[in-house]
Amino acid sequence: MLLYLCYAQCVWLIGVLPCPGGKVSGLALPKRVFPCQTPAEVRATLPEGKDVLAFQCRNPIHRAHYELFIRALEAPNVGEGAVCLVHPTCGPTQV
Repeated sequence: MLLYLCYAQCVWLIGVLPCPGGKVSGLALPKRVFPCQTPAEVRATLPEGKDVLAFQCRNPIHRAHYELFIRALEAPNVGEGAVCLVHPTCGPTQV
C-alpha cells in the first residue's frame, strides 16, 4: 500500500494524473545567486527514449559517488546510451 501511495504522489507531481487536492502552483520562482534550471528545462535536456539514472546528493561528489554512477550505468537493467543526472539539494559549495 505504501508503495502505491508513493507512486500515486509521484504521478501527481509530474502531472500525469490530476492532484485530488486541486491544481498545485507556485507564486514565483525562487531568486538565486547562481544559475538554476526549472524542472521542465532539465527534462528538455535529457535524451528522448533513453534511461536516466538520477541521483540526488547533499554533499559534493566524491570518488564513491562516481563509482556508484558508473556501476549503475553498467547494470543489466539499464539500457544502452543511458545518462546520469546528478541533482544537488543545495547550491554551489563554499570555497
